[in-house]
Amino acid sequence: MKYIVLASISFVLVLACSEATLACWCRREVYDTEKKFRAAVAKELRSSFIVFSGEAVERNRAGLKFRVEKVWKGEVTNEIILTSKNYVVQGDCTEQDPCYFTSCVYPFELGKRYLVYAYVEADLLNVSLCSRTELFEKAEQDIIELDRITSKNRKGLKSSNSSVELLKLNAKSNNGMHPTAYSFARRSSSLRFRRRVSFGLGGFAVRDSEEIMNTQTLIATLEAAPGIIIGLVREVPPQNLKRRPAPNKWSAHEHACHISSGHAAFLSRLELMLSDPFPKIKSMEPSPDEEAGSLLSVDLDEALDLYVRERALVVKRLKELSAEDWQRTAEHEAFSHYSVYIMFRHLLMHEMLHAYRIDELMLKKDWE
Repeated sequence: MKYIVLASISFVLVLACSEATLACWCRREVYDTEKKFRAAVAKELRSSFIVFSGEAVERNRAGLKFRVEKVWKGEVTNEIILTSKNYVVQGDCTEQDPCYFTSCVYPFELGKRYLVYAYVEADLLNVSLCSRTELFEKAEQDIIELDRITSKNRKGLKSSNSSVELLKLNAKSNNGMHPTAYSFARRSSSLRFRRRVSFGLGGFAVRDSEEIMNTQTLIATLEAAPGIIIGLVREVPPQNLKRRPAPNKWSAHEHACHISSGHAAFLSRLELMLSDPFPKIKSMEPSPDEEAGSLLSVDLDEALDLYVRERALVVKRLKELSAEDWQRTAEHEAFSHYSVYIMFRHLLMHEMLHAYRIDELMLKKDWE
């Protein structure tokens, strides 16, 4: 494989935006070895929210629309819209006179095919001129390396064309297919993620779904949860703490001890999702020993103290996350999609489910 050696200097690219002229500084590294080149592609893949190839087909008030050919990262099928204000047609800006608001935005041209490394900025999809985004016919080295990386980490999303075939394509792809729109919209202080999904046999149906991500509310609720749950545990009459309502149902003591034991696993998952481009997550279930009653021998006071300490560590770590970190995704064996935000929302919902069981047992009238 031949590698293009770029001078290790900073250079200035000047682009026009209306009547103003802004400068964009991008640092290009020397890739004089295969190891350096592969490391650069892997780094760009990790830092990007979505990586795909496709044709820029339309620019309007929604943003810049691409017909997608292949995806290396992200949940994208046939169509994607870059929603950054840099790509939205507004005011005196037109498709012919784009009027980019910053010189560091990648200047896509309609009708051309690209390899795109997109990221999220102010809750919207954007592409930087300083990224590895490139015209498709000039991106063969990156495409081969992306295939190599993704084939090691996952089977990959289904595509009607291999990368080699795509490199040879000249005609437009996806003729006659129903597009899937994947866009981002900013609403208040929350990040709202919208996705339209096409599915079905012999036809299609469209389903709109959205996840409203208010990370500050989630962090605050996780931080307050121990005070609520521990107070609830202390309300359970001592003589009933270890009483099981049925042989195969946990006692209040067991529910409380179980809640205190999962933080390390969630933190481990978090670091995996932040470091691995294509992490795979397995479901967590109580062990056979726990189901059989091993938690009954756990010291409750020590378990609750551990719960408080480890929750503080989780909250501290979550407060350090960036907006992009919260959106990092993984392949979960049981769920259709999974992100850092969904994972910690699950943590909260999981312990609230157990807290409800404790509340039920605390209020139980009849014990056989």
